[in-house]
This record gives sequence, structure tokens and C-alpha cells, in this order.
Amino acid sequence: MTYKVEINPSKENEFQQLLRAWQSLDVVWSFGPLPETPDEPSASSDSYVPAWEKLKAKKTREVGEEYRDLVD
Repeated sequence: MTYKVEINPSKENEFQQLLRAWQSLDVVWSFGPLPETPDEPSASSDSYVPAWEKLKAKKTREVGEEYRDLVD
């Protein structure tokens, strides 16, 4: 099975460390960066916002705000 994952650039070393740990457990067979191809939409396209960018924007809200209706 092959996955394509976008990594937070400031956390690339930590992600590679995690992948190496998974590789030692035989969970991941191989990993490496994919070449940028002009025919595919890039991560910088206007319609796509990386998940970690969404989290940065969300940090301004209170953590439990979305569950407020479940609390008495």
C-alpha cells in the first residue's frame, strides 16, 4: 500500500525519525520524498490548505468550543 502524505516543513526531522522507527518494526518498507510534478496540483494551490495550517488557525479558538452544546 502506498500513501502520499504532506509534512509540516518544521517537523520533517521528527517525521523521518518516526518513519525510521516504523521501518525497524517492519511496518514501513521504504520512504522518501516524491518529486514535484507539474501536472498534479501542488500543496500550494489555493483550494488546498494543509491540515497543520488549519490547526494553526484553530488555535485561536477555545479547545472545547466545538463541544459546548454537549455540556450542561
